[in-house]
Amino acid sequence: VLAGPVSGPAAARAAALGVRPVATWEPSWPAATEGGAAPFAPEDPARLAYVAFTSGSTGEPKGVSVPHRAVIRLVHEAGFVRLGPGERMLRLSPLAFDASTLELWGALLTGATLEVHPPGLASPTELGAFLRERGITVAWLTAGLFRLVEEFAPDSFAGVRQLLTGGDVVPHDHVARALTRHPGLVVTNGYGPTENTTFTTTHSVERPEDVDGPLPIGTPVPGTHVYVLDERRRIVPAGAVGELYAGGAGLADGYLGDEAGTARSFGTFSPDVGERLYRTGDVVRMDGLGRLRFLGRADDQVKLRGYRVELGAIGDVLTAHPGVLDAVVHVTDGDSAEKRLVASVVLTPGGGTDAVALRALLKERLPAYMVPSLWAVVDRLPLTVNGKVDLRALAARAVPAARAGRP
Repeated sequence: VLAGPVSGPAAARAAALGVRPVATWEPSWPAATEGGAAPFAPEDPARLAYVAFTSGSTGEPKGVSVPHRAVIRLVHEAGFVRLGPGERMLRLSPLAFDASTLELWGALLTGATLEVHPPGLASPTELGAFLRERGITVAWLTAGLFRLVEEFAPDSFAGVRQLLTGGDVVPHDHVARALTRHPGLVVTNGYGPTENTTFTTTHSVERPEDVDGPLPIGTPVPGTHVYVLDERRRIVPAGAVGELYAGGAGLADGYLGDEAGTARSFGTFSPDVGERLYRTGDVVRMDGLGRLRFLGRADDQVKLRGYRVELGAIGDVLTAHPGVLDAVVHVTDGDSAEKRLVASVVLTPGGGTDAVALRALLKERLPAYMVPSLWAVVDRLPLTVNGKVDLRALAARAVPAARAGRP
């Protein structure tokens, strides 16, 4: 079903695909009932607000059912973000990406102005020009898009008062540079799965000296509770490593039409916690200041030919090299016997290194089974439409190190 005009080019294209157009509004519709008041649906915070389809770790899309209370919890008295009259908020994210929940309702429910970016992918310079021309004060960019804008159009944030970023590991060196260039800017690392309505935790920095390494994912937003549990689903002591579980008003109802999947991810799992929780699959620890620090996915530890491999450990060695601007380590599709490690790197211009030299470095520092057999050397890490690193595109161009060459 296409919600929109029932005629015109878009409706014609939809009809050719067998999609039935349904009008969102017609001038002939009555504005009120006979009693003089327009009918409203009864207030019900538990009523379904939307279904957001995620890509799913298995490749099959999962429909996350989000109730009204979860949206209200995100934007009502949200101390982690500047909202309200006088703020101009960027509208950029695809509707399928739940960052759009914050963009749309963060503005519309608080009196802020919503500045809608034209459709289509924008280059960093085009996006930067839009930020400046519209006087945008609050913007959400994925970690990958923030990285590109800061590198290629760093003056874009001159008028922005708060930049929210996340959806992937935020490049902390880029954050420090942005704060140095733009005094008064606040950069917020926003962490959260779709199943807990956009944000679960946040951490904000205002000064470059506050960025001394990877940013914490922070503390829970209002209306959210977080717990770090061990393999037995018991609460771990402060500083210990465990899996992050989330509870509170932001939780989705579950997965649309998938009772088994809902039961696996949502429930009263822990004997130490009485409330309903969502299992994030993210490994974290609580630091000495009570902030959560992201350590990786529970499934980031892949198994290759009997060995357990920490992808993040390989990436850390690569990014520590002065000739590497950025790197991501991932695996190809397939079963355990077919999977191959892939190292995708962005090299420093004139840095004098290449994939062969980096592979030799890894062989010196790591066990042989942790050295990637495939390499992709690129000008920049490609992004999906949702602003995340496009691992499939990188895997498609990966070759042995001797053939990787220059980008």
